[in-house]
Amino acid sequence: LESFLGLFLRHSEDSRKILLLIFSLFIFLNLKTSQEKNTLTLEINNHTFILEKAITQEQKQQGLMFRRFMPENRGMIFIFNEEEERSFWMKNTLIPLDIIFIDENYKITSIQTAQPCINDPCQTYQASARYVIELNAGVAKKIGLKAEYIMQLNNL
Repeated sequence: LESFLGLFLRHSEDSRKILLLIFSLFIFLNLKTSQEKNTLTLEINNHTFILEKAITQEQKQQGLMFRRFMPENRGMIFIFNEEEERSFWMKNTLIPLDIIFIDENYKITSIQTAQPCINDPCQTYQASARYVIELNAGVAKKIGLKAEYIMQLNNL
């Protein structure tokens, strides 16, 4: 950045504009690449979804909280190290979701539709899973997902 500023200040106004454009493009492409690294594209029954990966404890705790809208082809996948009983709640989640629990063999163990939590204590949604996908409520039924369906999650 320091070398860029030195170069920027030594050039004419037209050169500065070009350098600023190149620098802006570089920043944009780096941001886009970092966002893409944290997503996964998933094809389910001829429907394509872009899922944000929740891998760290902080990402898992934050989940989809405080989002007022999510496009229908978007969602989140929670990736755990092993299969065990998982419990999700909708505290501070503003949009209704389908919570899809998936075992270590990529088989759906449960699909539960969850509504935003208005009053404490919040309802919990539980099932055994190694992976959990959250989509907008009703999407799982709309695309024909059911328990026992085998997901294609090879590119995790």
